Amino acid sequence: MKKNLKTGYYIVRAEVIGLNMADELNGPGNINGAQYYPSCGLIAFTNVHNRTKVPETTVSIPGVYKATDPSLLLKAGINNTKAVNYTIPGPAEFDRPRIGHPNITLRPELLN
Repeated sequence: MKKNLKTGYYIVRAEVIGLNMADELNGPGNINGAQYYPSCGLIAFTNVHNRTKVPETTVSIPGVYKATDPSLLLKAGINNTKAVNYTIPGPAEFDRPRIGHPNITLRPELLN
């Protein structure tokens, strides 16, 4: 996490994107394509004084992806047994915190 991250609540979203049907378009607006399996968590940053920076990689959900993005709509007939160059869709990877970070505290009451 960035050292000057603003105090507050943040939703962190991780997801698995299934690409088993990512080569199928069924006409305008009717896309079988990628399948999304999201998981979200709430993180509270407290006791962070004089910090005003918000994350640079925030995104709006829905809206972060389009069904026709190159990473979500693959060429028909792709051979899944061979390595291919693949760009992960969405914003840059989360800069994950290190164990024992002083600004992160797990609050079980937020998990219910």
